[in-house]
Amino acid sequence: PVGRNAVDTPPEERQRIFEENWTGSFRWVFETFDDLLTNPEANRMASEFIVAKMKERVNDPEIAEILAPSFDDYPLFAKRPPLDHGYFEAYNR
Repeated sequence: PVGRNAVDTPPEERQRIFEENWTGSFRWVFETFDDLLTNPEANRMASEFIVAKMKERVNDPEIAEILAPSFDDYPLFAKRPPLDHGYFEAYNR
Protein backbone atom coordinates (compact mmCIF):
# COMPACT_ATOMS: atom_id res chain seq x y z
CA PRO A 1 0.00 0.00 0.00
CA VAL A 2 1.13 3.53 -0.80
CA GLY A 3 -1.00 5.11 1.92
CA ARG A 4 -3.25 7.36 -0.13
CA ASN A 5 -6.61 7.15 -1.87
CA ALA A 6 -7.56 8.76 -5.17
CA VAL A 7 -10.96 9.87 -3.90
CA ASP A 8 -9.35 11.80 -1.02
CA THR A 9 -6.73 13.51 -3.19
CA PRO A 10 -7.37 16.91 -4.84
CA PRO A 11 -7.68 16.62 -8.65
CA GLU A 12 -4.45 18.49 -9.46
CA GLU A 13 -2.41 16.39 -7.05
CA ARG A 14 -4.07 13.18 -8.24
CA GLN A 15 -3.19 14.03 -11.85
CA ARG A 16 0.39 14.81 -10.83
CA ILE A 17 0.72 11.47 -9.02
CA PHE A 18 -0.80 9.60 -11.98
CA GLU A 19 1.62 11.31 -14.38
CA GLU A 20 4.73 10.95 -12.22
CA ASN A 21 4.14 7.23 -11.79
CA TRP A 22 3.02 6.48 -15.34
CA THR A 23 5.22 3.82 -16.88
CA GLY A 24 2.69 2.40 -19.31
CA SER A 25 2.56 -0.88 -17.46
CA PHE A 26 0.20 -2.85 -15.24
CA ARG A 27 2.23 -2.00 -12.13
CA TRP A 28 0.99 1.58 -12.26
CA VAL A 29 -2.29 0.62 -10.60
CA PHE A 30 -0.41 -0.58 -7.51
CA GLU A 31 2.02 2.34 -7.29
CA THR A 32 -0.35 5.31 -7.25
CA PHE A 33 -3.37 4.90 -4.97
CA ASP A 34 -4.71 2.17 -2.72
CA ASP A 35 -8.36 2.44 -3.77
CA LEU A 36 -8.20 2.03 -7.57
CA LEU A 37 -9.40 -1.56 -7.47
CA THR A 38 -11.80 -1.23 -4.54
CA ASN A 39 -13.63 2.06 -5.04
CA PRO A 40 -15.74 2.52 -8.21
CA GLU A 41 -15.18 6.29 -8.24
CA ALA A 42 -11.40 5.89 -7.94
CA ASN A 43 -11.52 3.19 -10.61
CA ARG A 44 -13.30 5.61 -12.94
CA MET A 45 -10.62 8.28 -12.30
CA ALA A 46 -7.87 5.83 -13.18
CA SER A 47 -9.83 4.62 -16.21
CA GLU A 48 -10.16 8.14 -17.59
CA PHE A 49 -6.42 8.72 -17.15
CA ILE A 50 -5.48 5.47 -18.88
CA VAL A 51 -7.90 6.01 -21.77
CA ALA A 52 -6.35 9.44 -22.34
CA LYS A 53 -2.89 7.81 -22.41
CA MET A 54 -4.11 5.21 -24.90
CA LYS A 55 -5.56 7.86 -27.20
CA GLU A 56 -2.29 9.85 -27.12
CA ARG A 57 -0.53 6.90 -28.74
CA VAL A 58 -2.75 6.77 -31.84
CA ASN A 59 -2.31 9.52 -34.43
CA ASP A 60 -5.82 9.36 -35.91
CA PRO A 61 -8.41 10.57 -33.36
CA GLU A 62 -11.22 8.55 -34.96
CA ILE A 63 -9.23 5.32 -34.72
CA ALA A 64 -8.16 6.20 -31.18
CA GLU A 65 -11.81 6.59 -30.19
CA ILE A 66 -12.69 3.20 -31.68
CA LEU A 67 -9.79 1.48 -29.91
CA ALA A 68 -10.31 3.04 -26.48
CA PRO A 69 -12.23 0.73 -24.19
CA SER A 70 -15.53 1.71 -22.64
CA PHE A 71 -15.24 1.33 -18.92
CA ASP A 72 -19.01 1.59 -18.69
CA ASP A 73 -19.02 -2.04 -19.87
CA TYR A 74 -16.49 -3.24 -17.30
CA PRO A 75 -14.28 -1.59 -14.68
CA LEU A 76 -10.59 -0.92 -15.15
CA PHE A 77 -8.58 -4.13 -14.83
CA ALA A 78 -11.60 -6.41 -15.10
CA LYS A 79 -9.75 -7.03 -18.36
CA ARG A 80 -6.13 -6.03 -18.76
CA PRO A 81 -5.78 -3.02 -21.06
CA PRO A 82 -3.02 -3.30 -23.68
CA LEU A 83 -0.70 -0.64 -22.32
CA ASP A 84 2.89 -1.61 -23.04
CA HIS A 85 3.16 -3.97 -25.99
CA GLY A 86 3.07 -1.62 -28.98
CA TYR A 87 -0.57 -2.43 -29.70
CA PHE A 88 -1.71 1.16 -30.20
CA GLU A 89 1.40 2.20 -32.11
CA ALA A 90 0.67 -0.54 -34.66
CA TYR A 91 -2.36 1.46 -35.80
CA ASN A 92 -0.08 4.36 -36.79
CA ARG A 93 1.67 2.25 -39.43
